[in-house]
Amino acid sequence: MLAAAGVLGTGSAWPDLLVAAIMGGLALSGAWTVLRHAREELGHVPAH
Repeated sequence: MLAAAGVLGTGSAWPDLLVAAIMGGLALSGAWTVLRHAREELGHVPAH
């Protein structure tokens, strides 16, 4: 909502782009964490 108000107030797309970049960074960070944990768990799988 603040980004929308920022776009309306400034007439620029920068507030939306900033929020999108932050959300993208959070998504990538979360994905990296999931991948790291999955690799750790796969490393502890006993051999058959």
